[in-house]
Formats: sequence, C-alpha cells, structure tokens
Amino acid sequence: MIELFKGMHTMFVLVAVVSLIVLIAMGIDLVFGWRKAKQRGEAHSSYALSRSINKFLLYEGCVIIAAGIDTLLNLANMWDILGIAFSGIPVIAFIIGIFLCVVELLSMRENAEDKVRKNFDKVAQVATKVVDKDTIIELFVEAIRKSKEVKDEQ
Repeated sequence: MIELFKGMHTMFVLVAVVSLIVLIAMGIDLVFGWRKAKQRGEAHSSYALSRSINKFLLYEGCVIIAAGIDTLLNLANMWDILGIAFSGIPVIAFIIGIFLCVVELLSMRENAEDKVRKNFDKVAQVATKVVDKDTIIELFVEAIRKSKEVKDEQ
C-alpha cells in the first residue's frame, strides 16, 4: 500500500511550485494592468478586481484539476505501463502551468496595445465630432492650394 503512494510527496511539492508560479504570473499581470491604468488616469474599478479574482479561481482550479489527473495517472501506474519515466512528476500540471504563464505574458502585452488602440479610437471619435464635413472640405482645398503654391515656386 505504501508503494502505491511512492513519489506523491514530491509530486505535490512540484504542483505547489507550479501553482505558486501561476499565482506570481497573475500578480505581475494585475500590477502591470493597474500601473498602466494609473498612468493613463483611468479609474480603478471593483469590476476589474472581481475579474482578477475569477481569473485566479479559474487558473488555480485548472492547476488543481491537472494535479488530480497527474495523481490518478501516478496511482494507476500509467506512466510505467506506457514505459515512460514520469512517475512522480506532475506532467499535466507542468503543461497547464506553462500554458497559463504564456497566457499571462500575452495578456500583459495585449493590455498595453489595447489601451493605446482605445485611446486612438477615442481621439478619432472626438475628431470626427469636432470636425464636420465642411471643415474637412475646407482643409482639403487649403492643402491642395498650398501644394500647388509650393509646386509653382519650384
């Protein structure tokens, strides 16, 4: 019976490390997003924090489920049956942890780009509201006239 649980302690320690690394990645993403919002003067809402809590529950839940799968694979000696030397190693939890860390990395990059894109969209909306059709025509005619004057001077 004791032999059945061989390597489980090491596996659970490794799962705890995976879980901690995913938690750190989520924390870095949260701080990064919070800092960007503060730099842009955007309001900090409880909605954004509740999304972070939901993300924490989802990500850490995924790691725990992956650890459960690894535990079952280990208890069933599936790695030994398949002839793979992964006994006591949480392979599925590692894969899920790597995936979640990559998602967080992409999230940090996209957040910065999305915020810049949103600001450009806001400027474009304001510009179209401020500048009406007649003004655009006047500016276009003025640009043509000036380019013609520059051409004539050459």
